[in-house]
Amino acid sequence: MPDPHPFKGIGLRTLSAVVLAAAAIAATLAGGASFLLLVGLGVALMAREWPELCLAGAGARPLWRPRPPLAAVGFVALAVLALGLLVAGRLREAIALAIAGALVVAAFAQGLSARDRLLLGLGLPYIIVPAAALLFIAADRQGSLTVLWLFAVVWTTDIGGYLAGKSIGGPKLAPAISPNKTWAGAIGGTLLAAATAAGFALVVRSADALHLALTGGILSMVAQAGDLLESGVKRHFAVKDSGSIIPGHGGIFDRVDGLLVAAPVLAALTASRGNLGYLWQ
Repeated sequence: MPDPHPFKGIGLRTLSAVVLAAAAIAATLAGGASFLLLVGLGVALMAREWPELCLAGAGARPLWRPRPPLAAVGFVALAVLALGLLVAGRLREAIALAIAGALVVAAFAQGLSARDRLLLGLGLPYIIVPAAALLFIAADRQGSLTVLWLFAVVWTTDIGGYLAGKSIGGPKLAPAISPNKTWAGAIGGTLLAAATAAGFALVVRSADALHLALTGGILSMVAQAGDLLESGVKRHFAVKDSGSIIPGHGGIFDRVDGLLVAAPVLAALTASRGNLGYLWQ
């Protein structure tokens, strides 16, 4: 049965989303140092949030006072080193460090199960690989346009999913992982994202609307898988939100979970074509 008050509390959520979206769009359009700052800030916030999320199940909150666990300190230190490599344009080295660092962090995470130690360590590539992917995409002459297109696909996936899910209701998509998500929401999010993706062809005349729609639809489904992935991690650690930094949304991971998976997939697609601007040709 559909929720009789489906959009209750949407005001704060919408305001936060608009502010964040405006900042992301402005930084992307400005490019250069502004976009690098946007990505760097995201990495820094996630590097602080992930250990809190993974260690919350072990009763480690508040995590950073008075004496943070060695694994949390090591996680942040390795994330900062990887961020330095990203800033220097050494994307492959940053990814390699994140993967190797995952093993180091897992080894030093005492008092946790093997699975929880691995999840904590894997947060490093989970953060660094998408950041490297965004910088890789943005490096192209039309990189800002491609990044904005990706943002639009991910954001409209969330919007379409929320509106369709709340308005229509119906069978649950993955009740064991995310009880609020429905098949109606998944389909609505994909359709709106595909339509938004195709709409960019109205601005870029050389682009093929059908190709944009198909690629956008695929990335929308990937983004939803990323959403479920993060929901699964939160459910595993018995945490409702990944943090509380964003009013109405929770933590930074709660806002960018779809982007964290969609960005590497788009980067892989563009790399496989050997042409970062292939979407617009």
